[in-house]
Amino acid sequence: MKKTVYLIVFSVFITLFSCRNDAIVARVGNYVVKLQEVKSAVSKSRSKAEKSFDDILNQVNALVDEKLMVVAAYREGLDRDSTVLEKVQYYQDGQVYGYMIQKEVISKVVTPEMIKEKYNRQSHEWHVRHIFLPLKDKQSKRREEIIAELNGIRGRLLRGESFDALARQFSRDSLSAGKGGDLGFLKWGDKKWGDSFYSAVSKLTAGQISRVIESDAGFHIVKVEKVRSVDQPPFAEAKNRLQRSFYREKNKMLDSTFFAYVDRLKMEYDANYLDENIDSLLLIIKEKKKENILPRREPVAFLDSLTVEQRNMPLAVYRGGTFTVDQMFNIYNKISPMRRPALTGKKILLQFLDRNVPRRLIIQKGYEKRVHKKADIRNKVKREKEKILAQRARQIFVDERVDITDEKLRKYYEDHLNEFETGAKVEVQEIQVADRETADMVYEKAASGEDFTELALIYNQSEEMKKKNGRIGFIGADNGILGRMAVRMKVGDISKPISTKQHFSIIKILDRDPGVPSPFEKVQARIHRRVRKAQQDSLYQAWMQELKSSTPVYVYKDVLKREFGFTD
Repeated sequence: MKKTVYLIVFSVFITLFSCRNDAIVARVGNYVVKLQEVKSAVSKSRSKAEKSFDDILNQVNALVDEKLMVVAAYREGLDRDSTVLEKVQYYQDGQVYGYMIQKEVISKVVTPEMIKEKYNRQSHEWHVRHIFLPLKDKQSKRREEIIAELNGIRGRLLRGESFDALARQFSRDSLSAGKGGDLGFLKWGDKKWGDSFYSAVSKLTAGQISRVIESDAGFHIVKVEKVRSVDQPPFAEAKNRLQRSFYREKNKMLDSTFFAYVDRLKMEYDANYLDENIDSLLLIIKEKKKENILPRREPVAFLDSLTVEQRNMPLAVYRGGTFTVDQMFNIYNKISPMRRPALTGKKILLQFLDRNVPRRLIIQKGYEKRVHKKADIRNKVKREKEKILAQRARQIFVDERVDITDEKLRKYYEDHLNEFETGAKVEVQEIQVADRETADMVYEKAASGEDFTELALIYNQSEEMKKKNGRIGFIGADNGILGRMAVRMKVGDISKPISTKQHFSIIKILDRDPGVPSPFEKVQARIHRRVRKAQQDSLYQAWMQELKSSTPVYVYKDVLKREFGFTD
């Protein structure tokens, strides 16, 4: 009884005080799921459709399952597993490297002030009229003539003459002159006239007429008709995107700053490549190729074929560390086979070292500066460690327990022969509805035994479909997603809602003309995937039930409903 009272009180406490992103929406043993985690998961969802409360709850349940897997991982001591430790270290190294590149390279080229200025530029747009005179060459005499002409026009505007009339008479912008110089609403950079134009425009208030503005194309007099705000995400969220928008523009400067930083580190750490050892490695690669052990195709097999001395042979040395053959091929193995450089000569090998030894120096410098102790990085590493632990636990308790035999594959084939027929046709009765909520409701009614024909008459959104009682005749696998789903079903089966571009469909199979069964050997790989997936799902569900029976789980639906704007 005390436990029940405590949960009720705690739930009320959560409801009253959890209106921030760090609000707790679920508890799993000693772990919590926070609102921000759910928002992040929802934002990464592939579906762009508006999310229902069930969609949100599914995301929470997935996060709860992950926490349960973390609990299981710690119980089994997987936090000491070498695979886990290696992956966590690799991720932490990446975070340290990223921080150092941001601090020592990017922020020196793309400054915080530049990012903030760009953010502010994007916060407004201006309804603009202009009178434009082009400057095709840079002759100072012509410049003076244009400026003098525009100053004369500006004087007439300030004395009350119509901007519309003067723009039609004098502006040489063929696209806007006939509209009284009206350019509509402009965002910074829309017409590519250069920052000087937009800088001048941004300083004007509604109704104000500018002095003569020089742009990359010529000279303007501008009148701002209206200024309006533009919705954009908070600066903290937009900052990384805005920073990346500078990368192409500042590409050369970023490169030169990076290489200058690397050169300083090489001097600081006295980094050197060992030519004799590099030549020895090239000879080893050449000899192994004669044995058909190809490093580009199978880096792990290549490493395994080496002696301990060969694996530990340093290719570069620096104060505080070495870069060995073993380290090199562990990195090489992580590269996609199609993108791995062919290590056929010293030049290519040196290029590979030039890409990876500096990374080690930058990471070492970061650790010396205790970057890994920063709260933000610690939190990211902690979160990633939980993901890695969950993945490792699932691998051990689910994936490695899958047991697939030839007998099981044959039995699946025989039990589901209709799914592997070529040319099968099925007679289909369909209910088309506009939204997921209605589709789920109709499916529940049909699955519980309500007459499908009556449901088709009530809920089909098309009058034509109602007239036919939803019957669409015989279709096959070549009839889009509906056909592909239908031919896998048996007579009497009712599908869950099927999403198409236009609507949601619930179908019932009325009759079936069987096709020609594909030979077992031809579909064996497909069957293997299905049997493996079915076993994985079954093992996973059983495992989750077991974990939930030994670990208390609470989901605070009231918090979710309030924070995501759902009302009962």
